[in-house]
Amino acid sequence: MPREVGRKWIAEQQLLLLLDGLDEVKINRQEACVEAINQFTRKYGQTEMVVCSRIADYESLSHRLQLRGAIYIRSLTPEQVEQYLDNVGEPLAGVKGCVSPSW
Repeated sequence: MPREVGRKWIAEQQLLLLLDGLDEVKINRQEACVEAINQFTRKYGQTEMVVCSRIADYESLSHRLQLRGAIYIRSLTPEQVEQYLDNVGEPLAGVKGCVSPSW
């Protein structure tokens, strides 16, 4: 894409930024990435943005992202999976037999 088109989209806040893998950036560059994201947010605050990272890696950083909110996604427990499959019933009966009791 031409640079001028990208700049126009940024200036007009026509982007939805999906930034996955903050925790996969080299450790010595993660703080700089957080600061760059925060600077972008201060300048273009209405641009929608999602930043993904493993929670332990993010919590080890000394700076925090200045975003409007955060969501922490956790794995389902085996009990939650069993309950869901029980509630659905017959349509997923075959799946229930495949669920490992060793979760």
